Amino acid sequence: MIGGGAIAERLAAKAAGGLSMMRDMLFRMERRQEWSEAAGALIADARLRAGLTQAELAARAGTAQSAIAAYEGGQRQPTLPTLYRILAAAGFDLRARLQMADPHDDTLRAWEASLPQAERERWRAKLAAQRSNAATWSVR
Repeated sequence: MIGGGAIAERLAAKAAGGLSMMRDMLFRMERRQEWSEAAGALIADARLRAGLTQAELAARAGTAQSAIAAYEGGQRQPTLPTLYRILAAAGFDLRARLQMADPHDDTLRAWEASLPQAERERWRAKLAAQRSNAATWSVR
């Protein structure tokens, strides 16, 4: 028979393993969301540059308009072959290359986290306004 201390240690080890698994799962989900958003932005950019509606792009790509909307909104994640097909339907190629990692995003995230809450909110509002302005100009 195992003593109470050994049982507690086993339970603690299982809990720690479970937390580690949960943390890994959340990290993968966050990365998946980033991929969905990036893929959606590529699709929207290609569609707008080509002067197509979602329905027109969907017809060219052999998919539903609702799928294009879901990809662009980040609610669905296209596979890489699907992304290539949709971009090709808009008249674009997706080209990728390997290069050394750029820590810019991590550095920016750390800097933003170091700001007081009010300053962080002001910064985010300013960034949102700039993105909105850039989106307006890209449509023209």
